[in-house]
Amino acid sequence: MNEQPQSPQMPFQPAPPQGPPTPPQQYGQPQQQLTPPQPVPGGQPPMPGQTPMQPMMQQPMQPYQMPPKRINKGLLWGIIGGVVGLVLIVVAIVVSLIVFSGPSDKDYMEAQKVLDEAHTAYSDISDKTYTLFSSSTKGANNSSTIDSLKKSKKTLDEKFNKLSKMKAITGDKKVKEKWDKLNEKRDKFNKMIDFSIELGEKVLPAFFKALQLNSSSTISDINKAITDIDNISTSDADTKQMMTEAANYLRAARDYANAKSSSSYSYDSNAYDKYMDAADRFEAAHKKWTNSVDKRTDEAQIKDEVNDLIEALSHKGKDS
Repeated sequence: MNEQPQSPQMPFQPAPPQGPPTPPQQYGQPQQQLTPPQPVPGGQPPMPGQTPMQPMMQQPMQPYQMPPKRINKGLLWGIIGGVVGLVLIVVAIVVSLIVFSGPSDKDYMEAQKVLDEAHTAYSDISDKTYTLFSSSTKGANNSSTIDSLKKSKKTLDEKFNKLSKMKAITGDKKVKEKWDKLNEKRDKFNKMIDFSIELGEKVLPAFFKALQLNSSSTISDINKAITDIDNISTSDADTKQMMTEAANYLRAARDYANAKSSSSYSYDSNAYDKYMDAADRFEAAHKKWTNSVDKRTDEAQIKDEVNDLIEALSHKGKDS
């Protein structure tokens, strides 16, 4: 079979670049010249079928803000606790300066004033106590003296209680030593005053009445005095013994008075001897009682302690 000669093959060449496709020419219309696209002011015109692009507006930039941090409650409470602790320390320092600082001149002057008032009450107690036991008041009405004694005792207690809390007393070591010695005897002193009041109200009126009676007194007066003594109640042993002997003396005086007034009276040595023995026992009991009261009064006296405290405060006032 005869083969047909083939035409020589040309090397492959790419097709020349083509412009944009042109629309088909309509019959009967003049052929339009294609003009290259012209730049349009304001940017590239949109392609057919595309939405025109809007110019982008540049937004103002916001300053950078750090994201909020969560509060550490532990740290917060620590700060609060530290502040409170600091305040307490300051308060403690101020209080310690006030409390532990020594008394001022004003403190000593105020204490001296209160002590002077206490000394006035103490002096009145001494005077009224002496008046109660004085022989010049036998048979007298001692109600006003006793009322004054009670009032002075109350005043003295109030002044001493006030002194015990004053800075001149509590804040000065030497002054407080003097006060402590006085304060140790206050209870015994108050008991002595109460005892004196009891004697003035109950015992002494009957006692002085018994001293005024004898075998020459009327029987009715003697019987009344015996009844008054029997009605006295006291816890002091020496006082009780003395009043018992006083009643026995009055009974012996009454018996001797009755014997003398009898129609068949003759010298009755028995009644007389009993009367004289009763008088001696009464006198001995009275002497023992007097010594007991004097001893109790001396042991309860606070005169020296009061004077020592006055002197200590007055020297502090001068030296400060």
